[in-house]
Amino acid sequence: MIAALVAAAIIATPGTYDYAATMAGQPVGQWSVTVGNDGGQTVLDEKSSANFGGMALGASATLTLDASLSPLRYDGRYSADRK
Repeated sequence: MIAALVAAAIIATPGTYDYAATMAGQPVGQWSVTVGNDGGQTVLDEKSSANFGGMALGASATLTLDASLSPLRYDGRYSADRK
């Protein structure tokens, strides 16, 4: 997922990008990535949730990149609960 976030920083203008996934026509997950700038740094904030294989999955991650798009900081929180 981080590769997608880095790619978003390179090609995406600041804003929020929402995505959804389906399997066999049924919704299985939602993702939201916010791209922003903070003092010359690019900040990507991702929130996601999914239901797959009887598990509820969740994630929240923030990636901060410097002006050359090198990673400065990554914070992530993840959860998985069986239904």
